Amino acid sequence: MDYSDMEIVYQKYSRLVYGFLYSHTHNAEWSEEMTQETFLKASMSISRYDASCKLSVWLCQIAKHILWQELRKKNRFKMVELTDNLPDVSISEGETFVIRQENKIELYQAIHLLSEQEKEVVMYRISGELSFREIGEIMGKSENWCRTVFFVPNKKSERRSVEMNEKYNCDVIRDLLPGYIDHILSDTGSELVKKHLGECEECHKIYTEMEEGIGKDDLSAHDTIAVDALKKIRKRMNHLKITIGILAGILFIFLIFAAFKIYVIGKPLETGYMSISDTTYDEETGQLTVNGEINLHSFHVSKVVWEEDKNNPNIVNVIVYCAETIPFAKDKTDFSVVIPDIKGKKVYLACPEYDRMEIYDWLTYHYEEVESLKNEIYSKISELNEKTDALSCGQGITTVEGIEGISFHVQFIYGEDASYWWFNGMLTTDGEFVPADFEIWISLKEPHKILIYDYQTGEYIDDFSIISNRRAVEDDS
Repeated sequence: MDYSDMEIVYQKYSRLVYGFLYSHTHNAEWSEEMTQETFLKASMSISRYDASCKLSVWLCQIAKHILWQELRKKNRFKMVELTDNLPDVSISEGETFVIRQENKIELYQAIHLLSEQEKEVVMYRISGELSFREIGEIMGKSENWCRTVFFVPNKKSERRSVEMNEKYNCDVIRDLLPGYIDHILSDTGSELVKKHLGECEECHKIYTEMEEGIGKDDLSAHDTIAVDALKKIRKRMNHLKITIGILAGILFIFLIFAAFKIYVIGKPLETGYMSISDTTYDEETGQLTVNGEINLHSFHVSKVVWEEDKNNPNIVNVIVYCAETIPFAKDKTDFSVVIPDIKGKKVYLACPEYDRMEIYDWLTYHYEEVESLKNEIYSKISELNEKTDALSCGQGITTVEGIEGISFHVQFIYGEDASYWWFNGMLTTDGEFVPADFEIWISLKEPHKILIYDYQTGEYIDDFSIISNRRAVEDDS
């Protein structure tokens, strides 16, 4: 914020606002606090100032509202009685001269007879040390009216002023000049001023300048400067508010997201912290149900997802997410997931892919069916030799002509008296083996249909002679 703008407004009106508040509280510290609060609230609400009244009046209205709020809040309101111990205030020498000539008891009686507005003028002037212009702005009256009320409260005071005409000094006469110019003084008061002007050249010069209206527009210009300054402050504070609001919003969203990620979304859990209780495959629907639990204190299962492996469509990865448990909440450690169409595939627990643990293999759980299909191939294709041509079942289900089936890879075994066997799913031989450039497909359901898929042509054929032909080529090479 540019504090020079606030300084313009504060220097211009702080004394006025402070005096207004002090005239009601008679407490310097309290009045100073409320003065500062007044200017703060004014800078926040300057957009509502419509120039229907002077800026000083608007500021005093804000100050008055703050004052009554504080009075209700703190219950600090005190009734001030007029006693012989009047506040020790500093006022102009002319006013001091007049007051000192009055008997105190008569002064109190005179004040008591004044109207409420007239009493307020006297208290603002004596206790608040405000100028007549400032008092007029507060009360919505003219400066001349305030001067007249203060100096000429009644006919008796005017007559006494005439009797003491010789003792009046120029300051008092100058205070009465606005009322004299606006013709609101009584005949007696007007005669007093007129007589003095005829005798005092300096006062007459001031009277002439005032009558010509010199300096009448100064207040308006000052008000304009002050309002502009307050608007600048308001604009900057709005920008600051918006900036703080945006930053606070971003921080709030970040905290919410962080909490959401920690306590709701969580992160993939390593397979070592999980155990599978059972897997159930439905032969009719081809879906697999996996049940398990996590073994991690103060964490709960937030979600479980499955997805196909990026490199192998016949592999499915199950990813379990765990999140921290909110204090005093119960941990949910068990999980269950249903995976559709798992026929012919493998399923892993993954985190997400680099840490994997196999939990289901369709081929393994259907070992007998796969072996039966393999024997069916050996029995139906005479070109195959079960002792020298090894068949290994590949992953996945292949649909040919609308029929589901599985494919077997062929390995030709070479070497005198060479043989082969399977160890932990791996082909082992005491000779040499050469993979064939075709595979054999067989339907899952009876009657079993067998076709050869030729890698060279990319087509399925039912001509089994390709087996002998390709073996002969390998033998020649």
